[in-house]
Amino acid sequence: MDGTDVVMGADCKLYRNSASYSTPTWREQDLISGVNVPSSYGEANVTVRASKRKRYHPTLEETAIEIETLLIEDDTDFLALRDAYINKTALDLLITSGVRTETGHLYVRDTYKVFQMNEGEPLEDKTVINWVLKPAFSANAALKGTTPYPPS
Repeated sequence: MDGTDVVMGADCKLYRNSASYSTPTWREQDLISGVNVPSSYGEANVTVRASKRKRYHPTLEETAIEIETLLIEDDTDFLALRDAYINKTALDLLITSGVRTETGHLYVRDTYKVFQMNEGEPLEDKTVINWVLKPAFSANAALKGTTPYPPS
């Protein structure tokens, strides 16, 4: 392995749809300084008497998007996140491991709502907002695949 296949965080992208679901207009979110996408499964206890040990089976996947952005109050993308938080409205987001129109990157598209908006105001550094978004109820199913997105 020579390291040429290593995906760097700076190459990953987060896009927000600023139009309709069926005819999206993807805006790359450029004020983001960090993204974390934790994922885990719930668990069901499937122990039977014969097993002599507890046994588990994965159930529903729990995911979120944790984002750190700069605080720039007149930025369109900041305002979209802030307004979605205040009004409890949904955002159509696309997360990719590279440019969405290039071939071979992993992607997830889903509908999210903002559950947390935490402002950090260090004395000698930039002001940042840490956001936590979680999948929301939607008529549209979550999509996972490999770019290009949308597929041709």
